[in-house]
Amino acid sequence: MLVDVGQLPPLPVEVQEWLHTHCLPVLQAMAPAQLAILLPQDVYSSFMVEHLVLNPALVGRADLDIQFFTASDYDMALEWLTFGLLIARAPVFSSMASTGAWVRSPFYWVA
Repeated sequence: MLVDVGQLPPLPVEVQEWLHTHCLPVLQAMAPAQLAILLPQDVYSSFMVEHLVLNPALVGRADLDIQFFTASDYDMALEWLTFGLLIARAPVFSSMASTGAWVRSPFYWVA
């Protein structure tokens, strides 16, 4: 999941609390495997977003992978999400890996 908050202005504490109360539970319910976040340029807003997202209720999941990017790194964030999705969906051939044989997965060749 890509979350673009790169244009987010500094938010008052009341709005931050509202986001924590109303948006974070929705994000938790969606249960994304990956979360790429495009951070705002403003240091305060960037810190606020990181603080919201790095909530123990959200990041306490062992299967959630979070990566932060600058707002200008949109393409890099999409590439990270795509690559992670391919890895997650690729079958594991552990029994054949020890032989050194090349095995074809649906997405790429693996050794």
